[in-house]
Amino acid sequence: MAKGQQTFAKRQKELARAKHRADKADKKRERAANPGSGELKDMMAYLDEFGRITNKTPEQQAIEKATAERRALEERRRLNELNSATDIK
Repeated sequence: MAKGQQTFAKRQKELARAKHRADKADKKRERAANPGSGELKDMMAYLDEFGRITNKTPEQQAIEKATAERRALEERRRLNELNSATDIK
């Protein structure tokens, strides 16, 4: 009688292919369940003043910079007021 042609290596390859197909199907189901926004503004990237990639527009970056400078100025004023108040006493 002839011996079967299904060798161990062939069996392992088929199992690996089946696992790969199952993983791929799982990923496909996951992507379908959780779709991304896909909007153009979410995919845009901008460069800041130092050449780093960021997701904020130049206008947003300018607003944040101005806000940070304003906070720093207010903090300096507050510290100066505290120092001058303690010098009087």
